[in-house]
Amino acid sequence: MKRFSGLIAALAGLGLLLTACMPIDGNTSVPTPDESTNSTGDTYVPPVEAPREDLPLQEYSTIDLDQRIAKLPHSMAAPQIQQGSHPIDYGVPGSELVLLAEQLTASSRFALPRENPGDMVLIEVACSNSIGFEVMLFDIDGAPLGGGSSSECSPGVPNGFGIGIRGNPRLGQVQLAFDRESGMELSVVTFTRAEGQ
Repeated sequence: MKRFSGLIAALAGLGLLLTACMPIDGNTSVPTPDESTNSTGDTYVPPVEAPREDLPLQEYSTIDLDQRIAKLPHSMAAPQIQQGSHPIDYGVPGSELVLLAEQLTASSRFALPRENPGDMVLIEVACSNSIGFEVMLFDIDGAPLGGGSSSECSPGVPNGFGIGIRGNPRLGQVQLAFDRESGMELSVVTFTRAEGQ
């Protein structure tokens, strides 16, 4: 009888432990990976509530955008789009528009044009040294639209994160944070997803 009551106590303790791990709001869903291009990182919507105010915000400008695109590694989509190619397999050819092309050495935020013609955004990150990073896209109100991270950005191989933007939200900014100072390239491309893709 003592063994039986000990078993009941153990099961009751296990039941309490399991119920303590359940979310209070009843939401048991787990963020699922979004679509990504040739990425070695994970694409998802991390639990980031707002842009990091401690990072400098660079205002959006189209001045010298063509020159900034040309300076990016040719393995990234932006320079290929500039040359008339259509490197995004699941995009409607001709719908691609490069919104941002930047080279940077420290974590930063960049304002984006508010209006965008596509229903997808491709964010690509390339690096000169192996380094961990996180990139996030926010709407005009600071709500996260999606992003991704990688524990190791490999030199010469861009990490790409495809983010669906249903309802055509107004873009606000993109944030790139990385472990330590390093040479990094960042591009943001909007496009229309092809039917059936």
